[in-house]
Amino acid sequence: MSEQLLSLLRSHGSAVRAEELGRVHGKLAELSSDDWRQVEAITANIVDALLPLRMAELTADEAAALRYLFALEDAA
Repeated sequence: MSEQLLSLLRSHGSAVRAEELGRVHGKLAELSSDDWRQVEAITANIVDALLPLRMAELTADEAAALRYLFALEDAA
């Protein structure tokens, strides 16, 4: 259960990241392609840093709360 929840959270975080990068891409048009790759890498690192939760220690209620808060659904 915890690995599946972590996967869902990572997917959600990556989707939010991609959406935000897409939204600001035009505003940052002056960045070189190397600079843009650095922005992409930094934001990916931020998403990864937020997610190494102690998933094994979550109770079922806590996992359910995370699913609810982030509107996560299992792909069944």
